[in-house]
Amino acid sequence: INRSLSTKPLFTLDEFFNYIEFKSLTLAPDDGQSILIQTKHRIWDRNVNEKHVYLQNLQGENRKLITTSASDFAPQWKGDLIALVLEDDLKRRNKQKKSSNELQYIHLYSISRDQLFSILIGKESIHTFTWSTTSMSIYFATRSPWSEEIEEEYENEWKDVIQYREQHRGDSIYRVDIENMNVSKINIIIK
Repeated sequence: INRSLSTKPLFTLDEFFNYIEFKSLTLAPDDGQSILIQTKHRIWDRNVNEKHVYLQNLQGENRKLITTSASDFAPQWKGDLIALVLEDDLKRRNKQKKSSNELQYIHLYSISRDQLFSILIGKESIHTFTWSTTSMSIYFATRSPWSEEIEEEYENEWKDVIQYREQHRGDSIYRVDIENMNVSKINIIIK
């Protein structure tokens, strides 16, 4: 009995606590032959959470890793394109607050081309996004942007204070046309 116990491999505490959590599952919208899997990997020895997105064929073992830096937003699939928001690697590693000049993107993964394309949306963080019914555009919501003068005035007035009033700025809804990557504001402002 002692020999059988000693031949088993030992787990370290870090290996024991590393786990995978499924965050979302999305079937292919057209034929249902593939599934989009979003997972969260807790890696204790490096003290990180990696968020992976895989494309899995349901008929076989063909699994394609799309990214290891997905955000908490569930990817959205429409036709040949998968829309997703990625975490900034530097921000994730350093756990720093987003700077006010950091640009934000929505990324599109083309299944047929096996490529990731980026759509610049501005400096404000995305609150939510969705595909249009025609797959020709994406709608997204962000905080209503301020002009540089208003932002500078606000920073000077509230630089040493915990900022609660900034959350009451309101949100705006925008549309991105996929063909020409043109971002336009929809006249809906929510406060």
